[in-house]
Amino acid sequence: DPCIKLLTAKPIGLLKYLDSECQRGMAASEGADLVRKFNKSHNNDPFYEVCGPSTVWRRKDNTRTQAEDFLIHHYAGPIIYTVSEFIDKNRDALFSHVYDILAESTVPLIQDLYPPREDDVAASKMTVGNRFLGQLHQLVGMLRASETRFVRCIKTNETFAPGVVDKKSVLRQLVCSGVMAALEVRRAGFPSRMLFTEFVREFRCFSGKPPYPSNDKDLTAKMMKHPSVAGRVTEAQYRLGTTKLFMQADVLYTLQGIKNKIVEPYVRRLQRWWIKNQGQIQQHKLKRGTYMIARLTEKAKTEGVHHVAFVQKILAAADAARVTAATNLNRENVTALLDLCETAEANVDKAVQQKAEAYRIRAEILGVLDGFSARLEAVKAEAATLYNPEAKALLTSECDAAEAALTACREEQTMAANAWDQAVMAESGEQTGGLRRAATRANLYASASKVKMGNASAQEQAAARDGRMEEAKAMVPPLEELCARLLEEKRLMDAARAQYADAIDQASARLDTIPVDQYIMFGITNVSDAVAEAREGIDQAHKMLNSMDPEGFKAAVKY
Repeated sequence: DPCIKLLTAKPIGLLKYLDSECQRGMAASEGADLVRKFNKSHNNDPFYEVCGPSTVWRRKDNTRTQAEDFLIHHYAGPIIYTVSEFIDKNRDALFSHVYDILAESTVPLIQDLYPPREDDVAASKMTVGNRFLGQLHQLVGMLRASETRFVRCIKTNETFAPGVVDKKSVLRQLVCSGVMAALEVRRAGFPSRMLFTEFVREFRCFSGKPPYPSNDKDLTAKMMKHPSVAGRVTEAQYRLGTTKLFMQADVLYTLQGIKNKIVEPYVRRLQRWWIKNQGQIQQHKLKRGTYMIARLTEKAKTEGVHHVAFVQKILAAADAARVTAATNLNRENVTALLDLCETAEANVDKAVQQKAEAYRIRAEILGVLDGFSARLEAVKAEAATLYNPEAKALLTSECDAAEAALTACREEQTMAANAWDQAVMAESGEQTGGLRRAATRANLYASASKVKMGNASAQEQAAARDGRMEEAKAMVPPLEELCARLLEEKRLMDAARAQYADAIDQASARLDTIPVDQYIMFGITNVSDAVAEAREGIDQAHKMLNSMDPEGFKAAVKY
């Protein structure tokens, strides 16, 4: 924080001072004059050092510093700054309207360089120092609001060249970042620590004979005085805390070695006891192999892959090895039996996976056909709502034909998938790659190329099946288009009927109110002729109302 205040504090922080100089225009100080103002304001700051030819500070090239130099003690180390054209570089200003145009850019890089500014801040006042201060305050706020985690990055050299390690530079970075100090503290202290409860559970063999203390801390103190431990771990190498045992760096590894030496004889005694009570090791391996063969045979039957050739072959070989091992029980025969059992288990699992994949492919093919069948059912349902009986009959008959073709393809694909299932599982047992991306139809047909059907090869039969299925699927889209066209005609006719049906009824009622007989009595015949002509138009409109031509119906009504 003191170093940050040196840069940002008002009114004499270095960046604030620089901004104030920018506002002076042509009278702004530059170079050594600006550095003299810095020196005067911050000469007593512990993070600021005055530079010059008479001081001990040297530049990177080992030359003496000059009057335009000053030094800041950053966290990473001292940095010498040379003031040259600071004022011009800090201004870096744009006109407000130019800045606003750039801020509205859609290019991510331009958006990062020119973020939207506040309404009351002119672009000319947004100096480099101001932007840096804003970013610095944002970073500090983020760090203070979060839980800090540091990743230390070490540059191997100052030239950024690959494969070059500058030992002095690396050591300087480690010293400046505090890593070396942390290692020294760790080396001088007790870096390894364990809760008393965990230590007692882990090293119970050091507890010796009863009586045992009632709490874990006293029991830990007793365990550390065990004869085997006290001879190799001195009291200066550990400390008892309130809840933990603190140990120097190598003490934990020493305790692990002592524990292993104490426990090993008991483990070996337990192993000998186990072998004595359970029989010879080879006999147990033989029993395990026999159990594996029985389990794999049952699994193959349960999963429905017992008929697969490579599964039958490996199970038969494993059973023959079991008979050989039972007749001549030795290490070689038993090892061969267990190896065959492991191979058999892998082959059974492979067959089960291939069967599941075959069923998935079968379901995928049938799912496509079912999707087209569902589309046909939707078309048939829409056809039932049509007014024109001829159009309804035509659409229904075409849908029935397409559905019959899809049903035939479904049955044909199911039979082919069953044959493909057997062929692939019989052929792919010896292949290291397993099933060859059976999700694609091309590989589906290629996998069954050795299954003979009639006088043609399976590949030719598969191509023919594929052609028939594509033809059946191609029948559906035209029917959907026809149905859509007929439904549109129906919609137009319904709209025309809704629009003009009431008008026809009103016109008929108005004609009934005209006293035609009275006009005839007075010798006026043109009225009766007009009424008769209007009634003929109404009759024509009624006829068109039951037709499927909306435009003709509208014309009749208008007439």
